[in-house]
Amino acid sequence: TFCGMRPMRSLPFQVVCILGLNDGVFPRPDRPLEFDLMRRAWRPGDPRKGDEDRYLFLETLLCARRRLYLSYLGRDPQANAERQPSVLLRELLDAIDLRFAPPPTADGSGPKPLSAQLTRVAPLQPFSPRAFRPGDPDQGFDGGWCDLARAALASSQGVAAQGVRAPAIWPTEPLPPAPEALRQVGLRSLEGWLRQAQRALVRTRLGIYLAEEAVEADDEPFALDGLAGFDLKQRLIAGRLRALPRGGGPDDGIPGVRALAARGDLPHGAFAGLTQAEALDQVRPLLDRIDAYRGLEPGRIELDLAFDPVAELGRPDGPTRLFGQVPDLYPGLGLLRVRPSKLKGDQVLTLWLHLLAWCAAIPGEGPRAGCLIASDQTLSMALDLDPETARGELARVLAWYWEGLHRPLPLFPKASFAYAQVWAKDKNKDPAGVVRAAWVGNDYQGIPGEREDPNIRLILNGADLDPMDIPEFAPLAQDLYGPALAAAAP
Repeated sequence: TFCGMRPMRSLPFQVVCILGLNDGVFPRPDRPLEFDLMRRAWRPGDPRKGDEDRYLFLETLLCARRRLYLSYLGRDPQANAERQPSVLLRELLDAIDLRFAPPPTADGSGPKPLSAQLTRVAPLQPFSPRAFRPGDPDQGFDGGWCDLARAALASSQGVAAQGVRAPAIWPTEPLPPAPEALRQVGLRSLEGWLRQAQRALVRTRLGIYLAEEAVEADDEPFALDGLAGFDLKQRLIAGRLRALPRGGGPDDGIPGVRALAARGDLPHGAFAGLTQAEALDQVRPLLDRIDAYRGLEPGRIELDLAFDPVAELGRPDGPTRLFGQVPDLYPGLGLLRVRPSKLKGDQVLTLWLHLLAWCAAIPGEGPRAGCLIASDQTLSMALDLDPETARGELARVLAWYWEGLHRPLPLFPKASFAYAQVWAKDKNKDPAGVVRAAWVGNDYQGIPGEREDPNIRLILNGADLDPMDIPEFAPLAQDLYGPALAAAAP
């Protein structure tokens, strides 16, 4: 008998199996309707999905007479990331360990908890080599899957007879020489490489674009997605910067609902005003911090530098020119960068790169200042370098950029920045914890890890490794992020 879990079905069965006991799936999340008046004044006895599912779980436990099988998906099928079981299943395992103790082992060592002895980890995929080992409790008998398992073992390198994969190694094999046209480097290309080095390599040298196109929904949009919401906040900030300081209300220069809706930046109908008001509330702290820049006309810095690859970059095939524009230079105040998001490492590197370009392009202007305003903090940066010193720093970055177009460099936006922050504050402190957190992410909070990036997964061929195990990871983070963090005001 196959059925969903429903109340009042407490019929005894010899064997009861429950599938899909994953966290966030069971108990079911309670999402009350907006017009549900009971959620505003809850009283004892009112129904709750969580309480109903707890009772259903208890009823199901009482139904089993001989065998009880509880199952959940322990790994993500695509990324192989660990998934957590339902809180009810965890509470059941804790209760088993609290009330029952297994007998001591013959060798005198402490036995495993009873919950661990009752838990069996089955292969995630039906073509896993483990599923076809003789004597395995999860042994499969499908001939097609067995053929795939044999092919996987034969094609993978460093795989033992038991199907254990050898430790992953960051690839260092260089690509063929880059085309001559790439020796003319635009400032935006250099910024893109600092932002995501692996994506720049995959797109520029391999011609592979891994960004997935979002399928347009058939229903009417009532809210903005993450990227559209970020663009809306950027427009609100830009409108405030262009407004003249008239001493009026706090929303001077903010585009109105009609103007934003006409551009397609807001949902339809009454949801347009609600979305605009919500975005404005989120960026209002940023608007207060940019008040000194209101009404000023920002300028641009033209950059066009020629380099001697042998003398300045140390390789004959390196870049010969760096050109581009540095935007948003406010007279008397310096560079301004405003981002309605938390401070990120690529933003720090970009501001530092723009200050270097400013020092190299226009000599004799004294200290060059820049301000990076993020939603969580404000970072000020200053450089006072002569043009030759600034050129030397730019040449060093260009050398790394050119090397990064010929082989994958372990420069990661989150992990490298996390390492550099710890290293800059205390060189004796172990940064492995913060690096691992940035690399793995947080499943509970829905924060993806850096290892989930499709370009990184392509370079690693689906394997996984710890960035701290890559020899070049720490020196590269120190060499690029170190000077930028040193120029930042404490």
